[in-house]
Amino acid sequence: MSISYLTCVRSAAAFSLILFAPFVLAQTPGQQANGTVNARNHVVLSSQRSGQLIEQHGIAGETVEKGSALGSFDCTLDQAVVAVAQVEVQQANTDLELQRRLAARGATGRAAVQAATHNVALQQARLALDIAKMTTCDLTAPFSGTIVEWKLRTFSTVQQGEPIVTLVDSADLFVELIIPLQWIEGIEVGQQITFTSDYDDHRYSATIDFVSPAADPVSQTIRINAALEAGENPPKIGTSGIVDFGR
Repeated sequence: MSISYLTCVRSAAAFSLILFAPFVLAQTPGQQANGTVNARNHVVLSSQRSGQLIEQHGIAGETVEKGSALGSFDCTLDQAVVAVAQVEVQQANTDLELQRRLAARGATGRAAVQAATHNVALQQARLALDIAKMTTCDLTAPFSGTIVEWKLRTFSTVQQGEPIVTLVDSADLFVELIIPLQWIEGIEVGQQITFTSDYDDHRYSATIDFVSPAADPVSQTIRINAALEAGENPPKIGTSGIVDFGR
């Protein structure tokens, strides 16, 4: 065997070792894994109606309570529609009362009373529908959190489904990480781990609260979530860091 051939074989072996070394280390028990901080409640709220956004309540960085209005739409037309529907319900009730009196005198038949009764039910249903549409006049916070970003400005014309504002709850954070399937033995819900932020090397305690029941068939990895005990100095959402399983 020539010296040049041996040199090529050794070079190829060395290259393979360098190329796959991170993967091998990642499967070694006791190695640390990369994790990212996420929020359980993190949403981009979209418009449920088309119209003009006439008010924005709160600015980026401001904390809002669950159920509070974040924005309001121009619902002048909707209010008029509801007013008309209310009059139509009153008219239907008046007509029903008239038909009942006529039927009591034998001046009309049962069919007329039934028709008037059905009309009352129809007008009440239409009124309920119009009132339900009014509930989309205000964009409300689905949970208590912090406004991250407004996607639109006041007096913008909005289409149904268009993103309006990003809201996040920084009080309920977790670390998401992907580990090799070989690590799964001994890892369980309730296990304590530590997360060290890449940003400032701050260490946080965390508790595993989710281990995916399914592994990725290609990478042979599995996803784990761990509730973060952030205290008064929580990391920013999206912060990366090192997770230590302490074993």
